[in-house]
Amino acid sequence: MRARAGIHGSTAGKAVTPKAHKSAKADLSDRSDRSNAAARVEELAALGCTAEEICAQLDCSPEKLRARFAPQLRRGLARLRHRLRQLLLDSAEAGKLPAQIWLGRLHLGRVEEERQPEAPARTREELANMTTSEMLEDYLKIATRGRGGVS
Repeated sequence: MRARAGIHGSTAGKAVTPKAHKSAKADLSDRSDRSNAAARVEELAALGCTAEEICAQLDCSPEKLRARFAPQLRRGLARLRHRLRQLLLDSAEAGKLPAQIWLGRLHLGRVEEERQPEAPARTREELANMTTSEMLEDYLKIATRGRGGVS
């Protein structure tokens, strides 16, 4: 194929051949493309992309992706989880109370206690007419609330 002279000079006498154009999509049968694709799969998994989103990038089926790139998918997901944990710890260390509460529940087994209704407030007359044992009973109910009763 011969080209005509263009704006930038003459190409007379020179054969112009079309350049081999590689597709933006990886050819998973080619070994060098497969190693590039493996790195790309791990990066996309580390960003939190789903298998379907990664398949759209590589132009392959989810079955082929999982069969050929299972280790890269696992490593990418592990990197994502590590990064999220680090961000959560950074937030907790920076004083973000929700992050501290969540980490406390997750790692320390903390649970939020159910609030029990408060005992009705007694009037002065009721208190004046109560016996010592009734007062002690009321006190013990309040003092042992959330601990499963008196032992």
